[in-house]
Amino acid sequence: MRAEDKARYEIWRKETLAAVTSDVSAGCGGFCGDMKEFNVFITALGRRAVVGFMRVFGFATEAELDRMDPELKHIYALEIVSALNAGLPLGYPFIVVLILSNGMSRFRVGVLARKVIPGAHDLVTRGIIPILRIKNTLTGAEAGLNLRNVEIECFTPGDGLEEAVKL
Repeated sequence: MRAEDKARYEIWRKETLAAVTSDVSAGCGGFCGDMKEFNVFITALGRRAVVGFMRVFGFATEAELDRMDPELKHIYALEIVSALNAGLPLGYPFIVVLILSNGMSRFRVGVLARKVIPGAHDLVTRGIIPILRIKNTLTGAEAGLNLRNVEIECFTPGDGLEEAVKL
């Protein structure tokens, strides 16, 4: 990563992502029993993180975001999910995941019930990024994803994820 990109990246982490994590902590308590509403809340904060990233890096359009340095592209999505999860209290019923699919060109951020991920009760710190990799995605006419033949693959730190999954 170029030195100027590294400096911008650190500004984004300190300003935007720190605020996003704080907002998750402050607002998540109202959604303990409603995953759909929690997902709306998380989606809005995720979008705010992307807008902050675009602002700091001087991107005016999503097309510019798509053409950014591949190293930045690989880590910024991971940082967003990490920052969102870092704001959740221990024992919270939901967890934020990075959703990747061979049927989508971009990543998505989503919410899962924590109990469906083995060991997820330990996944509430920055640097932990649960990834849901969906194969054979069928995108329907209505909003959202219609999933068929879903497979979940668990990745762990040090597994070479950056090579296995290109965002």
